[in-house]
Amino acid sequence: MFIARGTIMENKYTLLVVDDTIINVDILVATLGDIYNIIVSLNGMDALKYINSHKIDLVLLDIMMPHMDGYEVCEIIKSNDKNKDIPIIFITAKNDEQSMQKAFDVGGIDFITKPFMPKEVILRVKTHLKMKKLIEDLNKTKEELREFSIKDSLTGLYNRRYFSSISENTLNMAIREKYDIYTIMIDIDNFKSINDIYGHSVGDEIIINLSNILKKSTRKVDSVCRWGGEEFLILLVDTNTIGAYNLLEKIRVEVEESYIKIADGRLLNCTISIGISKINSNDIDAVDTSIINADKALYSSKHNGKNKITI
Repeated sequence: MFIARGTIMENKYTLLVVDDTIINVDILVATLGDIYNIIVSLNGMDALKYINSHKIDLVLLDIMMPHMDGYEVCEIIKSNDKNKDIPIIFITAKNDEQSMQKAFDVGGIDFITKPFMPKEVILRVKTHLKMKKLIEDLNKTKEELREFSIKDSLTGLYNRRYFSSISENTLNMAIREKYDIYTIMIDIDNFKSINDIYGHSVGDEIIINLSNILKKSTRKVDSVCRWGGEEFLILLVDTNTIGAYNLLEKIRVEVEESYIKIADGRLLNCTISIGISKINSNDIDAVDTSIINADKALYSSKHNGKNKITI
């Protein structure tokens, strides 16, 4: 059985108290209930059910409980990727070194012996919640920096620098799984004229519109990259020439038929030229060679009137 003590407030941290002794629970609720949301579980099994379906910020866990002790509960919580970063403080009457060591070995972050002082519990809970917040902020910053390093800031597509690493991985997987990869080069037709006539902000809107179409039209296994300026590069995996051509023809038509609204209210559209090259996995410079060939095919599309696909 688990019980919410008081109304759950979204702006408060939520603590899970797991203890089969009601008097201990009452003391912890009286100590912490004015500061945090408190959920109470009287046994380990119910605690695990609750923690797997709700957001818990910290666990206060007794060791000696029937059927499943606190050590086992802690190990199970820490074995789940979703819950492994939840701080767990053991609160127990066991105060020998062996018990303390085991508490840390199974994943506990702190150990408080009974009878405990309320102020000590409050300070330790506050400290570990503060540490948890700092770690979360650090991980978020690291992820944002990683995204910044691999993504184009305007479109959210992979940038040219990151493409080099993913292309080799994609090729190795294709060789292993024995499927084909196609390199696609796409260029916005007359883009310089669009920038000169309507300004760079309109040019950016054109680029963003094309990027959104490419994201929507490709699969997660494909890689879409802003190659530079108005050029885009795609790796299409596990397809054939007909499949690649048909997909790109749909993209070409959708771009031609899509419009953006400019400042004076007029609608503006553009077209794209496309080059396709199949990667030869036997070539020692397979990816680079395929990019060169796709670029040549793109040039042929441009030379032959634009708004075309060349294989």
